[in-house]
Amino acid sequence: MMAQRKPLPKLHMPPYDLDEVPQADRNLAGSVVLHVDVRERWMASLSELLLLCNESANRRVKKFGIEKRVSDGTQTKPLGLEYIADRLDTDEPLSGYQIRTEAEGWLQGFITMTTFTVWQRNFRWDSHAPENGFTREEMVDRKWDEHNTLAQELDQQSRSGDPDAEGIIWPNVAEVSLLGAIGCGSALLRLVIETLEAGSQYDYLVVQATDNSVPFYEHFGFIRVGA
Repeated sequence: MMAQRKPLPKLHMPPYDLDEVPQADRNLAGSVVLHVDVRERWMASLSELLLLCNESANRRVKKFGIEKRVSDGTQTKPLGLEYIADRLDTDEPLSGYQIRTEAEGWLQGFITMTTFTVWQRNFRWDSHAPENGFTREEMVDRKWDEHNTLAQELDQQSRSGDPDAEGIIWPNVAEVSLLGAIGCGSALLRLVIETLEAGSQYDYLVVQATDNSVPFYEHFGFIRVGA
């Protein structure tokens, strides 16, 4: 059973076109970083988040000349409205950052983080479980939990809660739940990592990565773990 999301609020289109938003400078010159930890502010930005994800995907297609596809040959897609809305509504706590142009306030990137929560009573970490959907052959050039040690560490972490209510909460495991950016994805993820390292609550950081984003996360030290 999954948490029930409230009806979507009426979406208000931003007063600017996302295709006019400049790519963020590597050093974020001309941009501002905003810490956002109020759910209502995230929900008010919902249309911007969706359109930015679409724009980022369109720019990748133009840059590479082809649409990236996953291992089974199907086309990868940007984050959808329902998924974004679900995360903004159910993630608890909900916190993150937005990067906007300094002059106009146009959205250039966003990231949200929360405490890892599941709604499956029998959920467990296991990198060797066949249900994971990946084989040793596929992982030859990837960073993955080959000896299942990281999965075992994660599975030993404390958790509590009701899968039919608030979910089973893993208080020492943080999750990057949403990330979308035009040129500032690395800056956003680095900011989250630094924020978490400065605190004392979380010992692990996880993310559900799409196939084409795996190299990006591996660059930051993430390792594929099965569950």
